[in-house]
Amino acid sequence: KITQSELRGDPKYVITHIADLSSAGPSDISFFGNSKYESAMKKSQAGAVFIPVNSVQDSSKNYLITKNPFAAFQK
Repeated sequence: KITQSELRGDPKYVITHIADLSSAGPSDISFFGNSKYESAMKKSQAGAVFIPVNSVQDSSKNYLITKNPFAAFQK
């Protein structure tokens, strides 16, 4: 609600930290907002990721879909 994002994934998943895509682990949240980081996004172990509206999603991850992933991540 705070970030005005749509959750796709497990609403009970617990996130305790923040990290960049390449160093994020299962308890971290990160963001993907630039296509040049698509490889890092696919390899990321982040527990949840803010992504733009039209991004491809892997069904095994938790996503917060928003118009501006970076701004949502900052909140």
